[in-house]
Amino acid sequence: MSRRTLYRILLPIQMLLILVCFVTSSSAETLSPGAKVKDVVLRVKAIMNDKVQSSQSEIDEKILAIINPSFDFRAMSQSCLAANWKKADKAEQDEFVDLFSSLLRKTYLSRIRDNIAESKVDIVDERIRGDKAVVKTKVEDKGDLVAIDYRMKLSGDAWRVHDVSIENVWLVSNYRSEFSSILRKSKMQGLLESLREKNRKLEEKK
Repeated sequence: MSRRTLYRILLPIQMLLILVCFVTSSSAETLSPGAKVKDVVLRVKAIMNDKVQSSQSEIDEKILAIINPSFDFRAMSQSCLAANWKKADKAEQDEFVDLFSSLLRKTYLSRIRDNIAESKVDIVDERIRGDKAVVKTKVEDKGDLVAIDYRMKLSGDAWRVHDVSIENVWLVSNYRSEFSSILRKSKMQGLLESLREKNRKLEEKK
């Protein structure tokens, strides 16, 4: 057998082995849903407890760099609007995602600043069904225990948050009810203006 023929036989095998090694490595690095939540919390706490910071905006930027890939804001936005999502045009959908995501980020950041640095977070349960999971946590802050749960979905090779529950009140369901009421009275443009105003008020509180 010539060297060229041997090369042609072995090359596909080598490429297959490289692909298998890559897929195996990627899968091994995928954190479980509970580990993902714990990892995000610990990384955010490390930022909040780092005394070498020059400004609040820098801290916020570092936290958002962790939060943004961990939450599927577009999927959360679609769930909040339910059937009304398809009634909105592309420009309205995109603006809603931007405004709603901004609202969630600002709300999350304000709560983190007040609570997470000294709090203790424990993963108490993790339930996985296919590409969906629920992670239950208990947050201890100043002697109080708060139940915070996460609905997650596997996206590619990473688990991402699709909904959050605080003391059994799910964020998406709660906003869906509020938004439905506004949509009935003021349509999509009324909802967008309401979100713009909410974001303005949160920005003023900084």
